[in-house]
Amino acid sequence: MQEKSNHSKDTLQDSAQFVKGVGPRRIEMLNKLGISTTEDLLYYFPRRY
Repeated sequence: MQEKSNHSKDTLQDSAQFVKGVGPRRIEMLNKLGISTTEDLLYYFPRRY
């Protein structure tokens, strides 16, 4: 019997800076919005589109 991996849970808690395409300037902008983890990015819904 195999154990379930917590890899996906760990990935959601990783810093948003490790997402491809997110550089130093973008991470500063995200931090101002209160976004610091991959999970924060996933659940962020902008007010205006």
